[in-house]
Amino acid sequence: MRTAKQVIKVAGLVILILIFSLCDLFKNKSVNDGSDLPDPIDPGAIGTLDSLSLKILFIGNSLTYYNDQPHLFWYMANSVGKNLYVDQATIPGAQMLDHLGSDFTKKKIELQKWDLVILQEAIDAIAFSENHEEVIACLQQMKTLILENYSGTKIAYFLPWSLKQGYQRGFQSYDFETFQTMLRDGTVAVSKNMDFVVAPIGWAWFQVIQERPEIQLYDMDGSHPSFVGSYLGACVYFVMIFQESVVDNPFSVLINKDHANYLQETATRTVMDSLSYWNIPPRKIPGNAMD
Repeated sequence: MRTAKQVIKVAGLVILILIFSLCDLFKNKSVNDGSDLPDPIDPGAIGTLDSLSLKILFIGNSLTYYNDQPHLFWYMANSVGKNLYVDQATIPGAQMLDHLGSDFTKKKIELQKWDLVILQEAIDAIAFSENHEEVIACLQQMKTLILENYSGTKIAYFLPWSLKQGYQRGFQSYDFETFQTMLRDGTVAVSKNMDFVVAPIGWAWFQVIQERPEIQLYDMDGSHPSFVGSYLGACVYFVMIFQESVVDNPFSVLINKDHANYLQETATRTVMDSLSYWNIPPRKIPGNAMD
């Protein structure tokens, strides 16, 4: 049986843990000054920089730089004659709050007059409408930063995929299908509020998992993308940006041909069947991307 002193000691320890947890919580809600972020992952830009090239910047974390997805996308587009210049500001574990405090990200934004900037984070909060005001406030700061550099930049916002096992919030559990739908609805609502294009990566994942569960989109941790998952994301970006089919694209390195064809088809219908839903404006000039 514990003595009164032991009980007091345990209670004090619990209180300290709660205090530290609350400190971490409030710290995560403030803008990171960049001093405690991991080193950026910066493989450098790819493509030719000229007056005709479409200049695209990816801002995100490991869900973007895994398998070097920006370069996968460039090779896919280049294989059918698209003239692109692609760069990335990617930092392990970084969300938009972190990028706002990162000199590395700010310098990347200032390097070019970007035609398109793709914002990728993986915040479960977006699935819950009560969190949208806070999410939007952060995105508004990033939008201002981007447009102050070049007012003609279009911005796209990444629709994340659910963890493989779904999501747990307190005592409430959500299975994969339910939570993926919540992520979709939340991302679309926030994007339309911000006048962002939706990059529906997570919804393409959902289609594949429903139709072809034997195709492994997740890495071993059940969170990050496998090479196949990154390839699917590159396909979605291609269709979103050029508003044309990616089916029969010759770039399918390291992927089973049948799987590559299916992923190309899935990305095409996911985007092209719902352009207005994803807030993707129709092209004004045939052949021009993101007009």
